[in-house]
Amino acid sequence: MTHAPNESPTDKAAQIGTKRFSIRKILRRVILAALAILIINTVIHANQNFMNRFKEGFYYEQYSNGKDAQAALLELHPIGSDVKELRKTLENAGAQ
Repeated sequence: MTHAPNESPTDKAAQIGTKRFSIRKILRRVILAALAILIINTVIHANQNFMNRFKEGFYYEQYSNGKDAQAALLELHPIGSDVKELRKTLENAGAQ
């Protein structure tokens, strides 16, 4: 194995180790950035659902199951009331 007169084999090993370290460092930063984006996205989504609890109107997130939601809808729009208003309420809640 030949090497330059001013360069020892340990210097080459140190350079290779530095390259590996920099790749690890970059990989770690990419992973941390991806985790940060994931956490921020989750917080934003959770915050939207959380804030719906304080808005007036009907929101599915306020109810733990379908029976509670159905009871609330029947309270807002009893049987025999105008269907257009029920449709408007459901569309405002996010129904398609």
